Amino acid sequence: MTAFAVPARAAVGAVEYAGWPRRAAALAIDAVFVWTCAGVLAGILGAAAPQLPLPPAVPLAFLLFPTYFTLAHGGRSGRTAGKAALGIAVRDARTYGPLGYGRAFARWLVAFLFWLVLVVGTTAGLAVALVVDLGDRPSGAAGLALVLLSAVPALADSLSPLWHDRRRAWHDRAAGSIVVRV
Repeated sequence: MTAFAVPARAAVGAVEYAGWPRRAAALAIDAVFVWTCAGVLAGILGAAAPQLPLPPAVPLAFLLFPTYFTLAHGGRSGRTAGKAALGIAVRDARTYGPLGYGRAFARWLVAFLFWLVLVVGTTAGLAVALVVDLGDRPSGAAGLALVLLSAVPALADSLSPLWHDRRRAWHDRAAGSIVVRV
């Protein structure tokens, strides 16, 4: 018996890759889990230190998300709570073994950077649409264009498992990982 879950049918060379709906549902479960943990911790910290000007949930989430995904994906099981609930795991694309913490962090970081482009682009697009006067051209169209363009990397990364033969997102390819059914 191995120390980690081996993907279904890996012994005979066929691996069942996790489909996009299962991956998306696992991410939704994980997001609710991490935000709930951040909220609980923020409540504890807020009660312990009421002089804090803002609730610390958002800064806590920025610490919890990379920690949670790195430890879960880099560990022996390769599974977050959401992935465990849906029977999938992150694995090394070549060996089907554990990914390791360094590559798990790289996987998270690449996905985060794609989403950061969306957040920054949306913020800038809204600023252009609401604040900036572009002379004779309407600033709303320029702001909308900026928002739409900034969404391309995050959407392409998130949706790429739909058309990749091994159901890999760009962050999986960057880290040398796959997501499989276990």
